[in-house]
Amino acid sequence: MHKYNVRGLVHDANFRVKLAKSLHWVPVNCMGITKYENAEFKSDNFSNIEYVKNIVSSPYEAFQYLNAIGYKETKDVYYKAEGETIWEHHIDGYTSIAHRKGCCTSVAAALSVLLNNKFEKMGYIFFIRPDTSNHALNYVYMNGKYYIFDASAFVYGDLDVVAIESGNLNSIRNKIITSICMEADRLEDFVQFHKRIHLYNNHKFLYFALPQSEKCIDRIFIKKEGSTLHVRFPYNTEFVLLSDLDETRFLLNFS
Repeated sequence: MHKYNVRGLVHDANFRVKLAKSLHWVPVNCMGITKYENAEFKSDNFSNIEYVKNIVSSPYEAFQYLNAIGYKETKDVYYKAEGETIWEHHIDGYTSIAHRKGCCTSVAAALSVLLNNKFEKMGYIFFIRPDTSNHALNYVYMNGKYYIFDASAFVYGDLDVVAIESGNLNSIRNKIITSICMEADRLEDFVQFHKRIHLYNNHKFLYFALPQSEKCIDRIFIKKEGSTLHVRFPYNTEFVLLSDLDETRFLLNFS
């Protein structure tokens, strides 16, 4: 085991590679370097979540911790009917950490719990694909820039498709594009880049920015009818729509 590197992350990486206008690939350590070796996160002290929250100060350290406790991927959403609506419920970050497993929204929520009050602003980018599947990313805002990253890639992502932090564009070919940390002036800069990549496969996604919370998503309803996706959030859901509904076949409502 390397002392500091974990999965595709390189603790002393130093690069800034342009991907598009106002969007760069940067190492995760640009949001804070680690003060700990990987093995330290296996000590008994780190069995207490409140202790961990006080110690962890950067996404890099949060990823070291979640890898050290053996956090695994699992589909932990559950479904509950309310009237004619079957809601898809998601797990909060504390439960996710306690169980040491979860889906993308769960591990994103775990990051939010671990890094609460450590940055000027934090939140999630949540996108829905045309086949009704969806995915969650984290973002932090610091020093006038947004940093967008995929916690699932750095915690349990398949190493065959997760990019190594080399700064070499060739190393991200045939890799999951969200397995790199991106620096942007606006969240929309990331969305435009991600959208262009997937349009090559004629995929049109729906993108939301969600505020920091112990849950990435409380519950959501998604149903496909013909070529149209019906998306429903609870009435009091706070979000910013990052894509144009006119470009897609989505119907968005609340209940």
